[in-house]
Amino acid sequence: MNASTGAPLTTTTSGGKQGTGGAPPGTAPPTGPARGRELLLLLSRYGTLVGLVLMLAVFSWTADSFLSGSNVANVLKASAAMGVVSIGLTIVLVLGDFDLSIGYTATAAGMLAAGTAQTYGMAGGTAAALGFGLAVGVVNGLVVTRLGVSAFITTLGVGQIIAGWLLAYRDGVQVSGDLPPDFTTLGRGGVGPVPYLVILGSWWPWRRTSCWSARWSAAGCTPSAATRSRPGCPASTTSAPG
Repeated sequence: MNASTGAPLTTTTSGGKQGTGGAPPGTAPPTGPARGRELLLLLSRYGTLVGLVLMLAVFSWTADSFLSGSNVANVLKASAAMGVVSIGLTIVLVLGDFDLSIGYTATAAGMLAAGTAQTYGMAGGTAAALGFGLAVGVVNGLVVTRLGVSAFITTLGVGQIIAGWLLAYRDGVQVSGDLPPDFTTLGRGGVGPVPYLVILGSWWPWRRTSCWSARWSAAGCTPSAATRSRPGCPASTTSAPG
């Protein structure tokens, strides 16, 4: 308030906008609809984590042994393989597509690795699994990007082809016995209670903060959004492919 005239004091921002004394312009608390949007945004980002914490709390309350070391180790071992597979699917989802053949591919790669390892050892089994997964990915990618077929149709069809191959491979009999010790150690072993597959999947925090992550996000969204979310990355890294 101006003491001589009684008029309220005005302030001018760098953009030329004027505001009356007190709090600067643009700092008003959000209204009801804005609060609702903020809440939905928080739930979309952290809803899964909140649900996980709630489930842990409920199961810990109903079962005394739920958080015991042995039970935690069993849960980690049971979910480790699916966690590693979900990493690849997450990349596809970030890029704005999806893959219905990933479950078939993981199963077939596991059987092929075990069958090959019986003859060619750990190195041969690993190379066979990686090569099979790479081949399926290349086929899916080329059909979707070059031929313009929907990812839903492509990956569904490829998944059915792999399912048929699984029935023909070794006459559908499960691979067991005569596996190299180092092969079984990779799947069942770990560092203390933590399985090796969980350690392999622990790269998620790195992916969240890397420039590669920004490039994937740019491909699935917009370059400007990816650049703002990763301000430390060079512009060439966060540009969406043409």
